[in-house]
Amino acid sequence: MKRFVALLLALLMLSTALVACKDTTGNGGNEGNNGDSGTPEDTGPNYAEGPALPDMKWDRDFNVLGKGKTQPHWQSRDLTAEEIGDDNINNAVYYRNNAIYERYGINVVEFEVADYFAQEKEAMAACQMGVDDYDMFCLKPEAVLSTLINNGYLLDLNTTMNYMDLSAPWYDQNSIEQLSLAHRVYLVTGAMLIMDDDATAGVFFNKQTAAEHADIPDLYKLVDDGEWTIDRMTEIAGIASHDDNGDDVWTVGPDRWGCLSERSVTLALIAGGNLRIIDKDKDTDIPFVAADSEEYLAMLDKVLKLQNNFNVTMFAEALSGYGDVWVEALDKTFNNNKALFYAAWLNRATIFRDMETDFGILPYPKYDENQKDYCSFVSLYCANSISVPNTTTDTDFVSFAIEALSAESMNGTNSLTEAYYEKTLGSKNIRDPESKRMLDKIFANTLFDLGYMFNWGSICSTIMDMSGVSGGDASSFARRMTATKKPVQTALDKTIEVLTNQE
Repeated sequence: MKRFVALLLALLMLSTALVACKDTTGNGGNEGNNGDSGTPEDTGPNYAEGPALPDMKWDRDFNVLGKGKTQPHWQSRDLTAEEIGDDNINNAVYYRNNAIYERYGINVVEFEVADYFAQEKEAMAACQMGVDDYDMFCLKPEAVLSTLINNGYLLDLNTTMNYMDLSAPWYDQNSIEQLSLAHRVYLVTGAMLIMDDDATAGVFFNKQTAAEHADIPDLYKLVDDGEWTIDRMTEIAGIASHDDNGDDVWTVGPDRWGCLSERSVTLALIAGGNLRIIDKDKDTDIPFVAADSEEYLAMLDKVLKLQNNFNVTMFAEALSGYGDVWVEALDKTFNNNKALFYAAWLNRATIFRDMETDFGILPYPKYDENQKDYCSFVSLYCANSISVPNTTTDTDFVSFAIEALSAESMNGTNSLTEAYYEKTLGSKNIRDPESKRMLDKIFANTLFDLGYMFNWGSICSTIMDMSGVSGGDASSFARRMTATKKPVQTALDKTIEVLTNQE
């Protein structure tokens, strides 16, 4: 299935650039002959055949600074693999790296960050000392790569990486289009990595809990009919919520919940309405504040009616007394059939693989039924991405290695793309064909937000601070935005100034 989707995407890339959640018309190339010459039209590269790389032997290590495996929920598992094992993602990485080594003499080596929660330390230190220790950074964009960009420490992949074809389907075109700054591309997600897939938003639902309520409709049909909206999700979550011990206080353990959620889900739910904190001018590619629009405020108000109703929603950051609130409270509640919805990220599919009760998955809901597409927020706090430090002395080697590894990850005999789809999101975890079809909808329209990545003027924090407040609503948000917008714009302008001064 994943191979089919990848090949289909490759063909589509020949005719149109994919732009998430925007009404676009795929014009493609002109059909038939141009003029009377009868000369066949140039259809561009055949991406299904792999990258257009010369036959070269580098015989070098490709050194990557990665997240490592110290964090239990977000471990680096897409860069290296020491041996064949029982995990098909591990095996796909092993075969990919071995194929690239045999073909091009490129040996992938991962250097794990010493502190997951301060990933920028080693990266910043290497850049400040001007040492060429790392060929690529594979770190989180939020607060890490944004800091490196603000200091001018990353290369523009669009102009310096000669062997990278950024229009190829093994790079996520949504990330390129949405995270570029003034037509500069400092990071990209794609087939080489899987943590950006894990960090994509999805709503899990417990099938047993849904079946216990006759007035809960067919959720898959709601999605297919375009009726899966934030208002319907809030309404249905209310149906599933029960104060089982009758003490008028919803408590982890005895009571049942309509939704399990967390602080950053606020941004994902808003993004489901095809709305961003920061948008960009289509001509200049310069970002501007979009969170002060009437539409954004209306969606925030809808989202907070779900997020801040603690009789319906178990809100992770509002709970105390847990070593790991996600494992000990949210995951356990869902596993014990005590919740209907779990608004989370797709990495939970792997965590739930041993769950006895069947569950399904849905895209995040729309603003209303008039919205054309479902939009899936990618958490830039959790995701990995490809970026290159400005200390790199051989951009030809680095760009060659990135292109080769990325293409092999999608098109290789043991495709990492296919392995991820089959293991993490396959029949072992999501036990119905409808959920797999939902995943196609989720991945079709990924949404990245520069406002979340940079948090200029604390704008992202201002929005998230509206959630997790019992009974809180969005009535004060417009006033807070008036006070916040000027410092946001000042911080944003400073970033653009740093980039333009690099020329």
